Amino acid sequence: MTSRIAGVANRAYQLFGGPTATESLPPMQQPTCTDIHVSQEGLTQLLLQLHSLTAKDVDLDAGLVTDASRVHAPVVYLHIVDNGVLSMGIYVLRPGARIPLHDHPGMFGLCKLLHGSLRCRAYTTLPAGQRPNTLPPTPLRGWQRDALLADLTPAKLAMDLVLSVASAQRQQQTIVHTPTEANFHELQALSDGAAFLEILAPPYDHDLGRRVCRYYREVTLEVEDATAATAATAAAAAAAGGGTAGNESRGHLVYLAEIPQPRDFVCASVEYTGPRVT
Repeated sequence: MTSRIAGVANRAYQLFGGPTATESLPPMQQPTCTDIHVSQEGLTQLLLQLHSLTAKDVDLDAGLVTDASRVHAPVVYLHIVDNGVLSMGIYVLRPGARIPLHDHPGMFGLCKLLHGSLRCRAYTTLPAGQRPNTLPPTPLRGWQRDALLADLTPAKLAMDLVLSVASAQRQQQTIVHTPTEANFHELQALSDGAAFLEILAPPYDHDLGRRVCRYYREVTLEVEDATAATAATAAAAAAAGGGTAGNESRGHLVYLAEIPQPRDFVCASVEYTGPRVT
């Protein structure tokens, strides 16, 4: 009999690597998916299987979350499978630990919470035609402004969720990132820690440099004129379809700057001992 986790892996492989990956997804409630060529029916079936998945189905050891003496790193990764079409594994975050803001270039990402609670903030980068060609007013002039604009990635806040296992189960909610929507994200465990299953399709490819994980921080620009800056930011957000929402609302325009991997992000690997997945 196929285990639930093996069934999820098989369904994901069929969706992201099979011949049915031809149909465009219509807009979805969370997040909005456009121009993504996978089967809508296949994605729905995969999400249903993920919704029913529990910590017991992967033999998750809750001691990895609560007992810091087991593994000293604040973040632990349990690798399940990587077959070229997708990678799948479990991240365990100690209370307060975080996975810093990073990207998933050209990739889908599905995160199913299995234990505890976490906060997820995700950003969608603006298409080239919608990106502002000027910055809000700052003290910088000339080449300094041009250099700053070239190094920043304009994006809009796509989601800011706080999930617990109970709320995710009740709402049948799995965090979904697509190649074009909510593709930059950071996750932080709350006071009870967190563990979640993550599926990435296709997986990162650091060897050939085709899909490399990069880290970012949100940049706060020092402005000369707060009124002018607010107007410029609101205009750019409106052009991107985000309206004039505040900082914590979807559609808020932000600027992301690439940074080295944060020194406080330490992730250790632990052997996965749950049901076998091939």
